[in-house]
Amino acid sequence: MIHLGNVEFIKITFGCSALLTTGVGFLRLIAALTPSLETLAVAGLLDALPGVVSSGRIAGALTPLLAVFAVLLCSYVVQTLNRFLMLRLSMRLEDRLKPEFVAKVNRLAYEHIEDDGTYDLLERVGADLPG
Repeated sequence: MIHLGNVEFIKITFGCSALLTTGVGFLRLIAALTPSLETLAVAGLLDALPGVVSSGRIAGALTPLLAVFAVLLCSYVVQTLNRFLMLRLSMRLEDRLKPEFVAKVNRLAYEHIEDDGTYDLLERVGADLPG
């Protein structure tokens, strides 16, 4: 059985749609940075709160509070866009690979299809393909 690593999967998706693969990679990098930004924003809010409590001026906490909301909103948007791009990439891969899989099965010699091991393997691989 052939073992494919992450690099091979990235090459396959990049060959299918370079723009979607690049977008997913970029969004994954942003999502990886989000927890650090959330920590910094919450730390800024916690640093500003003692000054707000002692002076009674709420305006001093608005900037850190808006930063926390902005980071949370950015995180939500990145997750939503990532799910959308992954769905589009999955659909594009399916449209490209399903005909190739069907053509490969049709080119197999009769004795391969009659072999129980090969038939079971084809059934397992084809089970994930819709339609």
